[in-house]
Formats: sequence, structure tokens, C-alpha cells
Amino acid sequence: MKEKWTTLKHNGILFPKPYEYREYKVLVNKKEYTLPPLAEEMAYSWAAKLETPYIEDKTFQKNFWIDFKEQLPNELKNTKFPDDWDLWPIHRDIQKRKEEKKAVPKEVKEQEKKDRDALKAIYGKAVLDGIEVDLGNYIVEPAGIFMGRGEHPKRGRWKVQAQPEDITINISKTETPPPPPPGHSWKLVTENKGAYYAAMWIEPLTGVQKKILFAANSFVKQNSDKKKFEHAITLANNFDKVSDFLQKKLNSEDKLTREIATVCELIRLLSIRVGDEKDLDSCADTVGASSLRPEHLKIDGKKVTFDFLGKDSVRYHSVTEMSDIMIKNLKEFSEGKKKNEGMFPHVTSAEVRDFLNLVIPGLSAKQFRTATGSTLLAEALKSKTIDPSLKEIRKLEVFTNANLEVALKLNHQSAVSEAYDNSLEKMKNSLKAMKEEYKSLKTSISSDIKQLEEQRDSNIEYFKQKRTGDKLKESVRRAKESCKKDSEKLQNKLEKMKEKIDILQTKVEMKEKTRGCSLGTSKANYSDPRIPISWCKDNKVDIKRIYPETMQKKFAWALDVDADFYKKYPKV
Repeated sequence: MKEKWTTLKHNGILFPKPYEYREYKVLVNKKEYTLPPLAEEMAYSWAAKLETPYIEDKTFQKNFWIDFKEQLPNELKNTKFPDDWDLWPIHRDIQKRKEEKKAVPKEVKEQEKKDRDALKAIYGKAVLDGIEVDLGNYIVEPAGIFMGRGEHPKRGRWKVQAQPEDITINISKTETPPPPPPGHSWKLVTENKGAYYAAMWIEPLTGVQKKILFAANSFVKQNSDKKKFEHAITLANNFDKVSDFLQKKLNSEDKLTREIATVCELIRLLSIRVGDEKDLDSCADTVGASSLRPEHLKIDGKKVTFDFLGKDSVRYHSVTEMSDIMIKNLKEFSEGKKKNEGMFPHVTSAEVRDFLNLVIPGLSAKQFRTATGSTLLAEALKSKTIDPSLKEIRKLEVFTNANLEVALKLNHQSAVSEAYDNSLEKMKNSLKAMKEEYKSLKTSISSDIKQLEEQRDSNIEYFKQKRTGDKLKESVRRAKESCKKDSEKLQNKLEKMKEKIDILQTKVEMKEKTRGCSLGTSKANYSDPRIPISWCKDNKVDIKRIYPETMQKKFAWALDVDADFYKKYPKV
């Protein structure tokens, strides 16, 4: 394994404060009970979610009860959850504590921040090859309800907190290992120069490997990101070459070659993952190109409907028109197989990688998503000519539409929370109220302007009777100028309100359009940051409207890009 560093030292990992046992009185079948400490902690976590849609999920309920029941006294194990349980008193106490926390004096909040900063200075830093770098997350995740994503089969299960005995510390042999908490020991202390992590453990519930990695603003991550997007440019510049190569191999006389080529073509066309890399979601029935089964697709002429659970149990659904040879191959690898039998049993991610390396050395399946995301974004942005006089919110609408196109192609979904829908409803109500106010204001201003004009005309008639010559001319001029000035003030007031309505209308439309889409995922991981940054420079849009300060630090290497980068992509 290639060594990635020479020296590494750090102070270990921080463990969260244990749950504070409060001896709550909970109601079960209208009878009061005091739960054991761990059962109360679990009940507390459930109560915190009482106003979320999660608790209505039958799988979520069932899975939580599996672990919760084990911590209950025998007399409560045969109750029906959640029907027999009233945990609202705990929920109300949680809300009360939140309000009390808001009311904490400023000096107390400042001291709490100082305490957090002091801990970060100890545990949130590492020295890598003599350079101090931030660690992305230095605190072990506390115990809690496993939320999962999408239709994850273990959503609702209780996720225990990792203990020192579960954790591997990665540090130079020349450094003194950080001490574990009193009474504990580390699972292992090692010097793994081929890995970029300070600590690592396996989460028991899902089997997922958790790591304490270097922060996004560290030179390690910066160099990695830059390299990733340079690889994407190489692929984007060779899309035709890759396509030609795959078309030839799709017709190969060798069946395994046809299988691998078909999998690679699915990856190229659909921007989906390989399929056998299960380390991130090992307990769920998730698939990718190489692990597709006949039940995951339906062929109708040249159109193929794909429907399966992808990474993080997020549903992938699309209807895509395929070439004749692809239809032929998909039918061949589906026929004679049971609906739950793999279509490409002999194809692995390693074989896909080796196959792609035949056309471009170093090419991997993952690069297709990055190259596709970056190319889509650049093409969408340079296809829209933006009037420099447009308000910034209107310019941002162009970017959001382009970014949405990427999110949809790469299947970046997000759960739609109750808070999201409530926020959207409030915005709609505000918009409705503003439109009503505008209508009323417009009528009022129209009446006021009419009165101003009538007063102007009346004054002019008076001046004509009382004045002559230059005095009459000056009086008439001043009467007209005064009327015009006051009328313009009223019109400006109306225009400002109309502008506010237009801005809010745009925000509502953008929020509705992006509902259920994770726009941040593509911006953070799949679109070359130089594309949005150069677009901002070219169109006089504040970069912080797309990348907040933390993201700008993550992509510091891209900030000095030329304003025409996105127009040239990928030929840069």
C-alpha cells in the first residue's frame, strides 16, 4: 500500500457526556412508571421525535420496539408500542429545556463557547507531516435512534455508542499514543501510513466503518478534491472515446466481456454506482449496475424502466431509451433467470475498473458521476445568457435550475421534513398576504395620485387668476413638479413592494421545485467548484450565495479561478 504520510500525531478522540438520568414518570396504559436508565434514554430519544413523521413509520416503530422492549421490566414487555405509551410529558420537558437554553444569559453562552473551543483545540487538531490540520469530526457519535436514509431496513433500531475498546487509533510509532478514558483501553494502536484517518471503528448495528478524518479545509482533502476533479475533466474530454470503446465491446463474442461492457454502459448512461461496494450500506438490499436483478427493470420496446434501491436505500427510478444492442444484452442477461437472481453474477467492481482502464488508464466507475455532474452543470450555465441588470435572486434562480438538473440526474434525494413543508406553507401565506396588501396599496395610491393631480390642476387654475407673466410660469412649473415628485414617491413605494413580491414568488417557486432534492450533495461532491465560482465572477453574484464560508474553505484551491472557466469546461 502506498504511504500517504510520514508523521502523524493527535490527542485521540472525545467522548460525549453520558445521558443524564432524570427519573421521568411515563404513562403506560394510563399508569405511571419510572424506567431504568437505558430505557429512559431510549424513551427520551423517541419523545424528541414525537412531532416528526418518523414515528408514523411502521418499520421505524417496529424496529425501535425490538431494542426498547429488551430494556423494560417484564410487566411492560407485553404492552403495545407506541399505542399504549404516552411519552408527551418527556417531549414537553424537552421543549421546555430548549426554551430555557435560549434564555441563558449571554455571559453563560460565551463561557460555553470558550469551553467548546478549548476542547476543539485539544481534540480537533492533528499534526500531519509537521503541519497542523483540523479534524472533520472528533467526537464519538452518542447513542441514539438510527435514522438511516430512504427505506433503510434498520431505521428505528437503537444505535449504541462506540467505546474505546471498539476504536483503533492511527498515530506515528514515534509518538506517545493518546490515553483512553480511565478504566478503558483502545482496541488497537497502529501506524497505518496508507490511511488518512486518526481513529476508526466499526458501528455494530450496520457494520459501517466510521473514521475520524481530516477536515475539508485541510491540505490533504484539498489535494484529494483537486485531483478528483482533474480526473473528471480527463474523462469528460474523452466521453466519445469511452463510448466508442463500450459500443464495440457490447458486441463482443465473449459473454463475460459483453456483461462487463453492459454494466459499464449502464454506469455511463445512468450515472449509477457499480453495485457490489456494500461497505456503506451492508445491511440493506441496495443495488447498482453490476448487482441488478430482472425484477429491477422492465423493457418496453427501446425504453427501459429501472426501479431499485440505490445507496443509502434511496429509490432510483427512471425511464431511459436504450440502443438496440443494449436492449439485446439486457434481455439476454435477464432471460431464464428468476426475478431475484443477479443478471451479472461474474462482474465485480474490480473487473469494471480493469475494463475501464483499457480505454483510459486510471479511469474508475466513480469518475462518471463526477464528470457527468460537472459537465451537466457547466452546459446548463453556459446555455443561459444572463442580463447584467437582473436582480441577484433572478440570477441565482438560473443556477438553482442548473444544479437541480444535476441532482435529478445523480438521484440526489432528501427526506421532506414537516418543517420544510411548514416553511413553504408560511412563505405561501406571506406571499398571498403581500399580494392582497399590494392590491389594496395600488388602489390607495391610485386614489392618492388622482387627488394630487386634481390639487395640481386646481392650483394652476388659481395661479392663472392671480398671477401673470414669469410669476405665473414659475408657479405652474412648481405645481407640476411637486405633483410629479409626490406621485413618483408613491409609485416607487408600490414598485418596491412589487419587487419584494417578485423575490418571494421566486423563492417559493425554487423551494417547490427543489422539494425532495438534495442540492447540496452535488455542490459539495460532484460538481467541480470552479464551475459555480467562475459563473459567480462572470455574472457578478456573491460567491457566498452558493458556497457559504465553510464551503469556501473546503474549496480554497478553486477560488482564484478565471471567470470564463465554466464556459470552457471541460476543454480547460
